[in-house]
Amino acid sequence: MPLPRPGSVADYIVIPAAAREMPVSSFAISARLQNILGWKECRVLGDLDGLRFSEVARWRNCGKTTVLELLGIVRCLQHGNWHAGNKPSPRDTAGDFEM
Repeated sequence: MPLPRPGSVADYIVIPAAAREMPVSSFAISARLQNILGWKECRVLGDLDGLRFSEVARWRNCGKTTVLELLGIVRCLQHGNWHAGNKPSPRDTAGDFEM
């Protein structure tokens, strides 16, 4: 699956207001993503709000798979079907992006 095109609307991370104070550590995410967010001092989901997926993809040790994992989490939150402790459904990461 392709990543959102850099600079497109889909490239921006938008965390719903109700989820912005949720700690990143309360979610079942990969150790790699957890470490990367820790290095970047992203402690709550609101720290990600306004960033771009294309920017995250340039972070050290953050490849396409890790960005897609983050994309899935963000989309689950936006659709209101995230349950703490569960990984996002692959169905939520599917979508058509501008290429």
